[in-house]
Amino acid sequence: MGDGFIDILYAKDIGKNGLGIHVPKNYMSAKVKCEVNLIISLPGCKSFDASGVIKHAGRIGADSEFKSFGIHFTRINPQHRGLLENYFQKIVADNRRHVRVVPSPENPVRVHATINDTTEVFQVKDIGIGGVGLAGGSSVPDCSPDEAVNIIIALPTGEKVQVKGSFKYSNQANGVLGLCFRELAATDAQRLKQYIAERVRELQKKIDYS
Repeated sequence: MGDGFIDILYAKDIGKNGLGIHVPKNYMSAKVKCEVNLIISLPGCKSFDASGVIKHAGRIGADSEFKSFGIHFTRINPQHRGLLENYFQKIVADNRRHVRVVPSPENPVRVHATINDTTEVFQVKDIGIGGVGLAGGSSVPDCSPDEAVNIIIALPTGEKVQVKGSFKYSNQANGVLGLCFRELAATDAQRLKQYIAERVRELQKKIDYS
């Protein structure tokens, strides 16, 4: 990316109308509302050029060494736009079993987990059809990896998904937990898939129309 200079950067997400990139927090080569020239390289494809406008910028986290740029394409060949869309669809298809989404802060997902006859309420950090990342419980449970845990996932739609799972990892320092699903009924799996698909579409719209 650049104009009279070239900075090699890596996309964090991509769509047919734009892309998001991470840059070092002291990056000064471009700012919001600047138009930038791009050379985009996709795996297995020849590089192609495009132009875009930086629509927004933000810090990834308070302690992060990076910030993010959202770029909306202003000039891109229709054929190359098609390559981007095909690439995105391929990535989704290739990773469908492992896709995880971060719930919207405005519509959080919470988990009620019954551990040793005590129910803990956790905030969902990310969720997929095979498991969930949790935080925010009053304590990190002391469970063996094979110990079954009954949980209820409260979705923003008001629907509840009942799952039996087991903890795969826990971080005592920051209270983050990883839980793998072991038993998930077909109807509950469908509810979860529908939520994940809707959240993927929401995130894609933010990229395409930012």
